[in-house]
Amino acid sequence: RSLAWRLGMLQPPPSAGASGSGCGGTMSAVGHNVLELLQAQQRQLAVLSSRISMLHEEHEALCECLSTCGAVSADRLLAHLHRRRFSAALRRHSPGRLGESLETVMQTRELALLLAARAGLAAAA
Repeated sequence: RSLAWRLGMLQPPPSAGASGSGCGGTMSAVGHNVLELLQAQQRQLAVLSSRISMLHEEHEALCECLSTCGAVSADRLLAHLHRRRFSAALRRHSPGRLGESLETVMQTRELALLLAARAGLAAAA
């Protein structure tokens, strides 16, 4: 059975128990719209994928140029990239207290866990 049929966008064929409605195997209007939207999305994803591939190729070429001409070594470029990614990860996973020490943050977390454990399920409701 096709994906569209399993999703209910197609009526079951007459042999599968359709009641003589004459619509066996035809797509409903809603199903047709969903299919069109899905196809449009797939086209957009294909375009974006192509653009990402082009940007990746351009990025690689620029990095090679910078390294070859001696402007920036490959190691230095990788180190900068690592620092940027690490900073982004810290921002995403930071408890929001960048100025506080790890000890203070851990004490706060431990206190919250202790309070939650002592309060029990009734306090959570």
